[in-house]
Formats: sequence, C-alpha cells, structure tokens
Amino acid sequence: MLQTLRWIFNYIAQVKHIYISALILLVISVVTNLLITISQKYIIDDVFIAGNYHLFPYFLGFFLLMACLYIASWCFKDILFERASDKLRLIMRKEYMQFLYRMPVKDYQKERIGSFVSYLNEFMNSKNVYIWIFPELIEKLLNLILLLAIVGYVMPELLVIIIPLSIVFIVQGKYFGSRIQRLSVERNELKTEHNVNIEEGISSSREVVAFHKVHWEVKKLKQSFQRYLNKIFAMVRLERKQLYISEPLRWGSNLLILGYGGYQVIQGNVSIGTFVVFYQLSIQLLDAIQGVYNSIMQFSNAYGGMYKAKDIIQGEQIDIGNTAITNAIQNIVLKDVSFSYTNEQARVLESISMEIPVGEKVAIIGESGSGKSTIAQLLLRFHEPSKGKIEINKIPLNQISRASWTHKVHAVFQDPYLFPDTIRSNILMGRDFSEDQIVQACKITEIHQTISELPEGYDTILGERGITLSGGQRQRVSLARAIIGNPEVLILDEATSALDLETERRVQENIDSMRKGKTTIIIAHRLSTVENADICYSLHKGKVTVA
Repeated sequence: MLQTLRWIFNYIAQVKHIYISALILLVISVVTNLLITISQKYIIDDVFIAGNYHLFPYFLGFFLLMACLYIASWCFKDILFERASDKLRLIMRKEYMQFLYRMPVKDYQKERIGSFVSYLNEFMNSKNVYIWIFPELIEKLLNLILLLAIVGYVMPELLVIIIPLSIVFIVQGKYFGSRIQRLSVERNELKTEHNVNIEEGISSSREVVAFHKVHWEVKKLKQSFQRYLNKIFAMVRLERKQLYISEPLRWGSNLLILGYGGYQVIQGNVSIGTFVVFYQLSIQLLDAIQGVYNSIMQFSNAYGGMYKAKDIIQGEQIDIGNTAITNAIQNIVLKDVSFSYTNEQARVLESISMEIPVGEKVAIIGESGSGKSTIAQLLLRFHEPSKGKIEINKIPLNQISRASWTHKVHAVFQDPYLFPDTIRSNILMGRDFSEDQIVQACKITEIHQTISELPEGYDTILGERGITLSGGQRQRVSLARAIIGNPEVLILDEATSALDLETERRVQENIDSMRKGKTTIIIAHRLSTVENADICYSLHKGKVTVA
C-alpha cells in the first residue's frame, strides 16, 4: 500500500501548483468553518443571554464574512481539484498507453485484449478516488487536530470518551482495511474477466451463431457475472459488519457527550453557549474520526483497480534505443540469431545467420512453424533475440531508436488490423499524403476499382477490424497503407495469402515495378509468391537449409 501511495504522489507532483493552491483553500475552509461554529458561543452568551444586543450586528458581520470565505474557498478548491484531476487523467492515460506499446510482445500476448481496456478504465476510476481522497483525508485530519486541541483545552474530560473511540476506529480500520483491499483486488479481477467475456462474446457472434452455441455463450456470461456479483456481495457484507460496529459507537458517543454537557450546564459549570458550541465541536470531532476511517476504507477499496495498471507501468519495457539512423539503410545482417518465446519452450530459431541485400527482393520460405514470421517480428523489434544480434548499418538493432527504425520499415501481415473508420483514414493512419498518392497506392494493390464502386468511395466506414471487406480486400488495403510511403524496407508476411493467383500476380508485378532499388522481404508458403525473388532463404525447424 505504501508503495502505491508513493507512486500516486509522483503523479500528484506533476500538478503540484494546482494541488497546493487547492490545499491552501481547503485549510481556509476548515478554519472558517470552525470560526463560524465558535462564534455561536459569543452570540448566545454575550449577546442574547447577557443582553448586549448592540454587539449583535458586529457578530453578524463577522459570521457573514466567515460564511463568505468558507463558501468561496470551498467552491474554488473543488474547481482546482477537478482541474488537477483532469490534467492527471490525461497524463496517466498517455503514460499507460505509452508503456503498453513498449511492453514486450511476449507479455502482451499473455493477456486478453479486453483486459487491458478494463485495466485502463479501473485505473482511471481509481485515480479519481485517490485524487479526491487525499484532500478529504487532509481535511479530516486537520479538523481532527484542531478540534482535539480546542476540546482538550476547554473540556479535557471529553477526551476520556473521544480518545478510546479513536483507538477503536484505528483498530477497526486496520482489521477491515486489509480484508476489503483483498476483496477489492479479487472483485476487480472478476469484473475484468466478465467485461472481457462480453467483448469476446460480441466479437465472436458469427462463430457462436454458426455453431448454434448461443446458449453456451449466454451460460458462460451468466457464470462470470455471478462470480463477480458474489464477490460484490462479499464486500458489501464486510462493509456492513464494520458499520454495525462503527455506527453504534458513534451515536453512543454522541449520547454520552450530550448527557455530560447537559449535566455540566445544570451544575452551572459551563454556559449554554459553551454547551451548544462544544456539543457541535464534539460531533464534528467524531465526524472527523469517522471521516479518517472512511478514507482508509476508500483507499483499500480503490487499491483493487490500481494495482494491475501499476504492474503494467512498472513492468518490463522494451528498450526503445537512442541511436537515430539518418542515412539510408546499407546492410541488414542477422548474426547467429536464436530465439525462443519462453525459457521453457524449444527454440523457434537456432543460430540463424543471413544477410539481406539492400535494394533487392528477398524471400523466406518454409513450412508452418519453421520460424519465418519470427524473423519478421525480430526485424520489427516485437521481440529481442535470445542469442546473437541483428545489425543495421553495423549498429545493433536494439540500440537504434524505435521511431527512427519504424520510419524506414513498414510491414503487412497475413491478418491485418483495420480500424472501424474510413478506408482513407485506414490508409493514412495520421500521415499526410495527397489524394493522388492514396489512389495511386490503391491502384498498385488492385483495390482502387473496388473502393470506387462503393457508395462512399474512400470515405466508406469499415466495420470492426474491417469486417465489411473480404479477407483479400483487407490485405490489399493494408498493402496500400504500407507502400504509400515507399519505405526503404517492406516486410510482407503472408501479405497476399488471401488473394487468388491471378490477382496476387498482378499485385506483385505492380509492387516490384514500384520498388525497384528498394528492399522487400517476402515471407510465404506458396512458391508462386516468391518465384521472382532475387535471393531465397529456406527454413526448416528454425534453421536455414537453403540460401
């Protein structure tokens, strides 16, 4: 918990000026609220009971001034905390996504995609709780300290009731806090699982209907929701137990303070004004104790949504490198490269050494599982070699800036991802190319005619993952996206596997004509795909057998 708090404070430090200003206003609101309460004693005793009515306008003016200060400070502190919260939301969301993109692919592939979305949502929700709990906790603690000092100075005997009650609350908070924290973590894990099941159920709707498994999918969703609901009920039961202890203590203490204060008035030891004010202060003191306790409970509750995102952000990250490639790529060499996805698994690549000549068309072929696609992923730095190294212009690839490298290398995969956006946006992906360049790229990949026949043309909105297009159409749109910038290196990993032979031949001829003098790496099963390659490497069980 302490590590998490330090982690949160690092974020708060990024908006410290706003936060400190809000805390100053918070202190003003606490002090003015106490002065408003205390001023009532003098209004009752010195004005109404003593009959000094000429003093009433002065006390009323003081009361009004304090009320205005309290309202202004209370309102503006909330505005500042909200502004700090909004800024932190942007900072934390950006950082989460940056770390997610730098996460090793081996770790990324262990999680279901929907889990990361759920972690982000819980991260944001928990952030809001933490951002608002800190000032609330400071407010309650400040109230607690000031009220203890005032009550202890004027009526120290009341501390005999209040101090034991505080100890009970501390013990209770420690007991229930750890249990609520554990249940909170478990609840959020089950919530993530249920949300992922919903997302996957929607994504797989075609397969579910095709296999007549709707009842099976509904049953799975019901079971995951029931597990999540059971954990919520367990938390509610635990929170109810702590209320069964804390509320009777609180109201019992109110009764004792009321009885003791009334007795002191009857005995003539305190004035009516003193009794009225210090009864209010005692109630506020009890509320402050309760507030501190509630804040501890909220900390414990919010921890469940924070720890997973914290693990991602503080987890292993890919070294993005710091050496920029300013000159053209002159050579690409794999030296004794071996790779396995985990230490327990057999190596997918075993001591691979190859040179990819610049400006030529290089083919890598082999049966499924031979390691062809793994070479592409290593070149794209999705993974790092377990042994050996890859050099670009005699510089180790892991030392080269990722931004610099990916600017020069584009890739197309067998199952490309298309965003649920327009065809134009999918091709551009935020880059600045003219309409003529877009059309030319699509003509090269033999998809322009198909797009032109659509009612909205290049402004046609694609469905999720481009589901409104066929597999071959998706591949050709993705090819257009890759070649529009005419990168120095183009990696095609089964990028035309969904095309018929004639269309594939035309697309290849167009790309070959466009990319003369550029490096193209083709990974394929079909020999027809690589028959006009300048160099061909054949892989078998992770080793080069023919070059």
